[in-house]
Amino acid sequence: MKACGVARLGMLAVGLGIGAAVAHSPVAAADTSTDWLSSIDSLPSGAVPATPSDLNLAISFDGYPLVSDGNANAYTLPGEFDLAIAYGDEARATAEGGYGDYAFADSTGSYGAAAIAGDPTTGATGNNFDFASANGNGTEAFAGNTYDLSPDTTGSSFDFASTSGGDGVLPDLEPSDSAIAGDNGSGDIATAVGPDVESLAGVTTGATPVNFDVASAIANDTALTEASAGGGGTTLGGSNDVAFVADPWGTVGSTADAGLGYNYDLAGVFGDALNATATSANYMVDILPSF
Repeated sequence: MKACGVARLGMLAVGLGIGAAVAHSPVAAADTSTDWLSSIDSLPSGAVPATPSDLNLAISFDGYPLVSDGNANAYTLPGEFDLAIAYGDEARATAEGGYGDYAFADSTGSYGAAAIAGDPTTGATGNNFDFASANGNGTEAFAGNTYDLSPDTTGSSFDFASTSGGDGVLPDLEPSDSAIAGDNGSGDIATAVGPDVESLAGVTTGATPVNFDVASAIANDTALTEASAGGGGTTLGGSNDVAFVADPWGTVGSTADAGLGYNYDLAGVFGDALNATATSANYMVDILPSF
């Protein structure tokens, strides 16, 4: 989707959400012409397409389905003022379990894209202002308490996860094209760009909070490239850790791990077939290659 189209869609969704929150307008028929942005712009506040088409667009705000067309799906709950937008074949966006969460999924193929902001577990609360964006076929972005799918009492807020450039293969059957930020912590950031790229920031299955971790990976590999900062998906904690991988021209893949129970660690990789590790103490630094 072009940048201008995304901007127009986001502004429209907010406008529709405000209109729906104030008063639900009567349902009106939608224009299903090929100029889908023009048709969406023409919808009055609270309107839903009368008949399905191949548009594949879903917008949900505060539990109210503003648009539901084709096989895209968007989910929010009443009273939380969350926004979810899904566009494209099998795109799925969920924003639940807290206030002000935003999820955006943009898919171009049958495996879809999945974005979850907050916590979709029934009864979850305290996951506020999380942002998740998945752009590309076979991509996943989870922000908030979404890793172990069980509500933590503290919640996870102000987390950011963004992934783009998936390879169009079902993520559950291969190295994931995914970004996961936050789990029983807050202020975590994960970004992943390219096929078979995974970033984990502040992700743990344990009780120790993991806050303010940053993981970023960019690659164009046929093998897994991963950046992990904080808990690394284990029971360990770790806060204020940073991990990054820059491998845009490699063929093997690289990894960088920082934290895993420790704090203020930095692991970074520039290049292919490298593994940087800063996981055995606080204030460790490992950047490869070493100059």
